[in-house]
Amino acid sequence: MQIAIYFVNLIEKRITFIMETVSINKILQLFNRLPKADQLEIAERINKQTFEERWQSLDNQMPNSMLSEEEIMTEVRAVRYDNKKA
Repeated sequence: MQIAIYFVNLIEKRITFIMETVSINKILQLFNRLPKADQLEIAERINKQTFEERWQSLDNQMPNSMLSEEEIMTEVRAVRYDNKKA
């Protein structure tokens, strides 16, 4: 059992080392060599995995003010009627 744990630890250390030495440019080079269908699948997975962080970043950039229902409706009407004039 101790031998198995030793090998698992050794493998984890080597994987960590390999991951730390692979540059973003190398990853992009490998990515660009993939078929477009695979590139799209990978992009979709990355999109899903990073959605929450990107959403939080955008949310933090937005003003955090409370609007009343009347203020919201005033803005909606302004946009709606402005679009009908165009």
